[in-house]
Amino acid sequence: MRPWLQSSACARPLNFTVRGRMSAVAWYQPLPHWARVVCVLFGFANIGGAIAASSDMTFPGIVVGGVWALFGWKGLPLIASVPPHTLQPDDNLAAGLKTIRRRRLVAFVVPFAWLLLSAIFLPRVPMRFLSTVFFLSAIPLFVLVFRCFFSACPRCRQHFFISSNLFQASLTRCMHCGLSLRDGGGATSNNRWRGP
Repeated sequence: MRPWLQSSACARPLNFTVRGRMSAVAWYQPLPHWARVVCVLFGFANIGGAIAASSDMTFPGIVVGGVWALFGWKGLPLIASVPPHTLQPDDNLAAGLKTIRRRRLVAFVVPFAWLLLSAIFLPRVPMRFLSTVFFLSAIPLFVLVFRCFFSACPRCRQHFFISSNLFQASLTRCMHCGLSLRDGGGATSNNRWRGP
C-alpha cells in the first residue's frame, strides 16, 4: 500500500511504503536500498570507533551508532495513538486525538524541565563523567519528544506530524488526511482506552 499526501493543489504519493499491520509500533522505510546500507554501515562504523577509542564518549557513540543502524534497517517508527486491535479508526478518534495532544504537551514541557534540572545537577558531576551523565539525562527527553512526533493519526494511521514535505509541517493538523487536533471535541468513542 502506498499512502497519499493530500494538498490543495494535487495528491502525490509519499516516498515510502508501509510494511506490516498496524501495531503498537510499526515502521516506515523512506530510504532506497543503497541508502539503507549506507546508514547501517555508518552506524556500525560509529559503534566500532566508539569502542576502539575508549573514552567518556564511548557509550554515547555506541547509542548514536545503534540509532543510525536501526534507521537504515527498520526506518522511522510509527507509534499508535489508538489501540492496535481497533478495526475502525473512527471508533477511537477522540481518544487518539487526546493521546496526541497529551504527547505534544509533554514534548513541549519536558525540555524546559530538563534544562532546569540539568542546570542544577550537572555542575556537581565530576568532569570525567560529565559527557556520559549529560547524554544519559537527555535520553528520556528525546524519547518523549520523538514519541510525540512519530505518533500515528487515529484516522488515516500515518504519521500525524511527518510528511515528505517539511515546508508544510503543522503542529495542529495531520499531514496526510488533514484531521485537526481540535476535531476531537465533536468525536465520540465507545472505548475508554486512554492511550500510552
